Amino acid sequence: MKSWKIVPLFRKMWSTFLYDLLKNSAKKTLKMVEAKTLEDLKTFSLFDGAEPKEGKYKNAKTKAEFPYIKKADMKQAFPAGGYIVVGQIGKGDEQIGTLFVNGCEEPVYRTSKKAMTKIAGFAKVGENEFLAVVKSTWLLLLLILLLVALLCGLLGFLLHKFLPTKPEESPTLPPIIIDAGAEEGEGKLEIPDKIETTNRGIKVNGVPVIHMKANQLEQNFPFANPKENPCFFVIDLMLKDSFVCTSCKEKCDSFSEKCPHCGKKGTVSYEVIYTSDMIPPGYAVSNFKLNRPLPKGAYNVIIHYNTYSFDQERRPLNDMNMHSTIVAE
Repeated sequence: MKSWKIVPLFRKMWSTFLYDLLKNSAKKTLKMVEAKTLEDLKTFSLFDGAEPKEGKYKNAKTKAEFPYIKKADMKQAFPAGGYIVVGQIGKGDEQIGTLFVNGCEEPVYRTSKKAMTKIAGFAKVGENEFLAVVKSTWLLLLLILLLVALLCGLLGFLLHKFLPTKPEESPTLPPIIIDAGAEEGEGKLEIPDKIETTNRGIKVNGVPVIHMKANQLEQNFPFANPKENPCFFVIDLMLKDSFVCTSCKEKCDSFSEKCPHCGKKGTVSYEVIYTSDMIPPGYAVSNFKLNRPLPKGAYNVIIHYNTYSFDQERRPLNDMNMHSTIVAE
């Protein structure tokens, strides 16, 4: 066999030998550690004493079941202390021994404080030696949270049911103020609690020309609400060629997104020269007062009809615009 084939073969055999040696050594070391660990675990057994044992320890996993001294009874039995806690059972991190009881093996842990746990009592394993019985408080916390949620729900129900509540009224809805200039229609005005407005049309009388007196506030022209309508009318009379800022009240040359005087956005609108109060169905407004007098001439206007259900709720319905011309003479 040539030398160049012997060297790689020797290297492979040597690597396999070292791998097996280290593997076997690691197994022996692990067995020694395990044996040492088992030897280091302490053994405990229950010690009968005169202290009252009203607590009941039960572990479904280990099947261990035995009585223990409650924490309150422990304080009465040892008011000045004088006892030693050598470990804990129930909950823990590092096992240090085993408690043998009634043929069952219960792990004993090094004493430590864990979150969401509490010491419920103590199991006596010597003259003055005890194991702390540690229990989880997750269930108690869950029950408390459920109880608080139940009480909050019950309190909210009682407050809603028995405390008087003031009905909220939408700030956008006008109060029921019948226009002072409204001329009474046929019959007595009675406003129902609620009416059905679904699929009911709203009629508006066409007004092609509005005749007014020039340079005068007091005017006389009929704006009517047909009696068939299921709604109130609130009428705005707006000049199409005159603009004003609703914030600073200054006049503007044209309609723009921002007021050229105060700089606020969305405040420039048509100038409103008259706004009525509510006009019920079957009523009309003939005498009214303008916000400012109009000089002699013709003015393009928009008659804006705000409509509200003819009942105590005054629900906003469809608004409408009608184009007309004011002739001031």
